[in-house]
Amino acid sequence: MALIDDVRSSVRVMTDLTDDELEVYIEAALAEMRRVGVRDELLEMEELDPLVKSAVIMYCKANYGFDTAMGPTFWSWFNNTVTALKLSSADETIYDTLYDGGC
Repeated sequence: MALIDDVRSSVRVMTDLTDDELEVYIEAALAEMRRVGVRDELLEMEELDPLVKSAVIMYCKANYGFDTAMGPTFWSWFNNTVTALKLSSADETIYDTLYDGGC
């Protein structure tokens, strides 16, 4: 399934009529992750890491539509995931960074 399909489903859109807007948000999410230091290899994979995909979805959910009640929660999830992605090194998996210490 393409990322746009995942995002469309996550924001509860049933048609492709808003795909142009959603594509802008997808690109903005990836650009923001790149800007703050997430490694390019994580953002340019053909099959995105689940955490990258999750961050993109949270970014889109925070920005799409007019119902902003959950916006701060989605922003928090996006920022927490991006922080974990930034902290991961080439020597360890993202999951080791997130779950180090038995959390």
